[in-house]
Amino acid sequence: IYKRNLFIRYMRKSIYFILALLLILAFYLNYLPHSNYKLPLHVDEWTHLTYAKHLNYDTPLYFNEQSKSLEHGFHILLAVLDSIGVNYLFMFNFFPAFFTVLICLAIFILVRKYFDEMGALFSVLFFITLESSNALLGSMFLVPLSLGLFLIPIGLFLVNSRALFLIIAFTLIMHPFSGIALLILVNCYLLSEYIKTKKFNYKIILPQIFG
Repeated sequence: IYKRNLFIRYMRKSIYFILALLLILAFYLNYLPHSNYKLPLHVDEWTHLTYAKHLNYDTPLYFNEQSKSLEHGFHILLAVLDSIGVNYLFMFNFFPAFFTVLICLAIFILVRKYFDEMGALFSVLFFITLESSNALLGSMFLVPLSLGLFLIPIGLFLVNSRALFLIIAFTLIMHPFSGIALLILVNCYLLSEYIKTKKFNYKIILPQIFG
């Protein structure tokens, strides 16, 4: 029993060591494009920067008057951070890499909850190898989607928690499409629970309504 416990402890240390290496790799790969270029990379980043600067500096939007955004929560977040001293250049340089690390941690925690630690490691590795592109965006850019990719696994991890409604509400405000995706996944979980128990879990239904 002692040797078995020692082996388990060793394996866990190895897994967390590998996870730390993967997180460092994820941060490095997503910061690499900014190592010699300190401005936003994607046109969507420039758009969100323009909206955010319009809020706290009253700068021109450079859009026509009919232009509307569904992601004002994200712009308010950026504007507030800039107002308290986190300037926009710092955000667009470091936040994509920082959010990537958060997404990897969220994926690891979620997959470990429902499967195992090895599966969680492979899930993190798979996410790191996904390529960001101009067409599909990705974690390399500071856009609302990056925040949504972090909030979705957190919402699924807290699916039976009272805090679920906060995650749903925050996701819908920051990135409505991610919020819709989260609601779909939560209801898929609700449906699977109903198939197993033949009972509706109102602890999952009510947070969605409040959210």
